[in-house]
Amino acid sequence: LRKVTVHVQDRDRTWTIVGEEGDFFKDTKNLELRRNVVLTSDDGLRLETSVLRWQGAERRMWTDAPVKLFREGTVIDGTALDVRMADEATTVKGPVRATFRRGQGQ
Repeated sequence: LRKVTVHVQDRDRTWTIVGEEGDFFKDTKNLELRRNVVLTSDDGLRLETSVLRWQGAERRMWTDAPVKLFREGTVIDGTALDVRMADEATTVKGPVRATFRRGQGQ
């Protein structure tokens, strides 16, 4: 796939994910997006990476590539990311660098 845009609706959030190319595996509902991948959510989160994968059966999103997250004046840089939707657990792997700006989004 080229110039991919994916819209995801969860219980209380909506995400849009874009990437320059990707693969969708219909049987498993797994997805891999590559090159300039950007995820934005309706609650103000922005994620940037070069590769982002979705595993449908486990409701898991992850990347082993460097990742940058932005939200309300906070910037988090890590070497990888693992999100387990069913557990509502997000892990940024390191080394991790976080920057917090006062007064942003308050």
